[in-house]
Amino acid sequence: MFVSHHELLWMLRQVDGQRVNQEKLVRKFKNHGISSLLPYFDGIESLFNKSKDKDGVLKSFIRGLESRINHEINLTDQITKDLSYRDLENHLLPILIESIKLENFSTLEKGARICVRLDSASSYVQPGSEGFITEKSEGVSKVRFYSCAGRYCVDIPAKEIPDEKLQLLTVDKLLDRHQDFAGVAQYFINDSILRAMRSSLDASVYSFAANLAVKFLVEAGFIKRVDDYFMSVPGRVFSVLAPKLD
Repeated sequence: MFVSHHELLWMLRQVDGQRVNQEKLVRKFKNHGISSLLPYFDGIESLFNKSKDKDGVLKSFIRGLESRINHEINLTDQITKDLSYRDLENHLLPILIESIKLENFSTLEKGARICVRLDSASSYVQPGSEGFITEKSEGVSKVRFYSCAGRYCVDIPAKEIPDEKLQLLTVDKLLDRHQDFAGVAQYFINDSILRAMRSSLDASVYSFAANLAVKFLVEAGFIKRVDDYFMSVPGRVFSVLAPKLD
């Protein structure tokens, strides 16, 4: 299960040193929206079928996928029109898997997948934000982000970032996060389609992510149940919120 770094920090701040009721915690997470857990929702096909603007959603969906593998996906209008969502998903999975397998960068160079270092103190880019280097000069990389890189998760255009604030996001790291190539590709597909439909997502999607977030915190040892409440586990929480002091 993958939770983005900035969302993990936000969740831990909600429970740090506190005794909180489960219903209240779920409601808080639901209202905030834990976007990195939304792709695990299992009702995406149903949401798409209910969409009133399938053509617009599909175009945005494909653009989102292209940004996650850094090249065009050539699908004819006829293919996207005739295939069901499940058929389209099955058609796209091998394309993404093959593209991800071909990523083989060992340095910060044009075309490399990167993330902003977690210890970066940048005032305009979220630590952990992911993207691709589109231009390279001495000590600086121009990065096109595919995750919400701006503070408060605002999308930002490509930006020049000092190399010292970047690190490679290797295929091995993606596999550690999502188990296998199919898992990486499926997460990218789910994330892209949900972002394409985000204006019409209903409360059930956010409720699902909120409950999954609580489950994640319990399984990762950040909180524990005490009677009808959750208590934070200070040692686990502190090691993430203040790693340099741990």
